[in-house]
Amino acid sequence: SDTAMQELSRRVRQLRNLQWGLVHQQLEKTRVEHAMQRLPGESRPESLLAEQFGELRTELKQTLSWRLERLESSMEDRLRALEDSWEAKLGSVLKEVKSGAREEPSPLRTELEGLTARLQAECHQLSRSVQEL
Repeated sequence: SDTAMQELSRRVRQLRNLQWGLVHQQLEKTRVEHAMQRLPGESRPESLLAEQFGELRTELKQTLSWRLERLESSMEDRLRALEDSWEAKLGSVLKEVKSGAREEPSPLRTELEGLTARLQAECHQLSRSVQEL
């Protein structure tokens, strides 16, 4: 009989704990719903998230646009410098050819190979800049 009473007492405590847990859950749910109703429509979390996402998207577009403009400007400057360098070198080579100066082909070839290597390095650097963007 003592064992039965202890078992009954234990089950009653379990039932009370379950009831209090259910009451606590319902109270919390009601609190959240009440807080959501007090917020104005545009201040609800969904609206706030959408607004923040829109602002972030706009900011990212502006940043990417600015970086792209910087990259384009940098590329134009580099290309202009390379064009000037190539025009000057080719002009001097043409003058030598027209004047009939017969230098050995190896200095000209070496110079042209150096210019080719420089152009390849500039192109490689430019491609890295594009990849960083």
